[in-house]
Amino acid sequence: MEIKDKNILVFGLAESGVGASNLLARFGAKVTVTDSKPKEALIKYVERLLPAVRLSLGGHPDGILRGVDMIVLSPGVPPDIQPLKKAKEMGIRIIGELELAYQVINSKFKIQSSKFLAITGTNGKSTTTTLLNEMLNKGGFRTILGGNIGNALTEEIFGLVRSQKTDDDFLITLNSQLSTLHYVVV
Repeated sequence: MEIKDKNILVFGLAESGVGASNLLARFGAKVTVTDSKPKEALIKYVERLLPAVRLSLGGHPDGILRGVDMIVLSPGVPPDIQPLKKAKEMGIRIIGELELAYQVINSKFKIQSSKFLAITGTNGKSTTTTLLNEMLNKGGFRTILGGNIGNALTEEIFGLVRSQKTDDDFLITLNSQLSTLHYVVV
């Protein structure tokens, strides 16, 4: 996945939006993050963004899709909002935050040894993921907990990029993000 100099729009700030925006900016993308909430309601997230990330908060203006190469959708954003419907009509690629994390880790690091283990279902995802994480750690595996539990997976990947430590396995919980996964092998 080539993201350098691409115009990428991140829908939804919060945890996943911060992680996705910072990871994309770190690899040279031109990132804009948009959220329906005003800046004042999102200040704790805004303060964690890299300076290169542009903001469009308090709604999604009409021209927000102009020149966009790809959209990254945070898990809390409904996929049926009008700007996303329009993006689909325009043929703009829409992926989720987990898809972004997976694509970056595979394209930038070419990691063959790391594995993604995903837990999904109706009830018990967090409990199962937490227990499995403990079991794997006790067994000598280094795991990174992400998805709908722990930190946003893109935030964890951003930390790995900074530390150059990339041989961990990834244990993730999935729920609303399943519809935005296209190429993840778990």
